[in-house]
Amino acid sequence: MPIKTTCPSCGLTCSAPDHLHGKTIKCKRCTTAFAIGSQAQLHENADAPAAVAPLIPPPKGGLPLRPAPRAHRYKQELYGAAILAVITPILLLVFWLIYRWLKP
Repeated sequence: MPIKTTCPSCGLTCSAPDHLHGKTIKCKRCTTAFAIGSQAQLHENADAPAAVAPLIPPPKGGLPLRPAPRAHRYKQELYGAAILAVITPILLLVFWLIYRWLKP
């Protein structure tokens, strides 16, 4: 059964396999080294209340995604225009060369 552990520095909660019990690992978020299954964490987990089901179920499609910030969307539009500006002359050159080559 996986061991639930919490980073003492940033509070990131994760699961670790049983064979890592007592070993020191680094947090994925803040890279702080801490021991898995230390006595402090065992007492902390024992005092934690059981998870309570939410009163209101989430919507069927999941939570709605927020639209990208305006600056980000503008940047994507610029990338598309830049790619189009580079590819169009190349394609025109290729088609013109094919036309010249096939012309009798």
